[in-house]
Amino acid sequence: MTLTAANPATAQIPTEGLPDLLYRRRKSLGLRKHEVAEVLNVHKDVVGLWERGEHQPRVKYIPALIEFLGDESWLPNGSFEARLYRFRARRGWSQERLARWLGKDERSIRHWEGGNGPGHAELDLIESRLAAWEGEKCSP
Repeated sequence: MTLTAANPATAQIPTEGLPDLLYRRRKSLGLRKHEVAEVLNVHKDVVGLWERGEHQPRVKYIPALIEFLGDESWLPNGSFEARLYRFRARRGWSQERLARWLGKDERSIRHWEGGNGPGHAELDLIESRLAAWEGEKCSP
């Protein structure tokens, strides 16, 4: 579902997820795209692409987006692969950084985020490590 802007030259804005949250937050603060871009350290055109849902932000920008929005509900959650990605994205970590922190290889992280999760014993170990980090807010 999308909102049609009053100006036909303006792209349609999705009414859910990150695009909606970003657009509404920017408007509620009375900011222009270039001002949000400065806060997020991206080009103003990138803000427009995100607002229109044409591109997803790179993981390295997600912590700044969460802080700007005060909301992370748009990040995937639920399945193991979604929780793993969410954990990594909230910190702005690459798959390589998460792999190092877990003592695994980057290819494993890629497979797990792609839906090919680890075996039960390894899954339990990883889940407990992620939960401990969330509970203690410790640093790697």
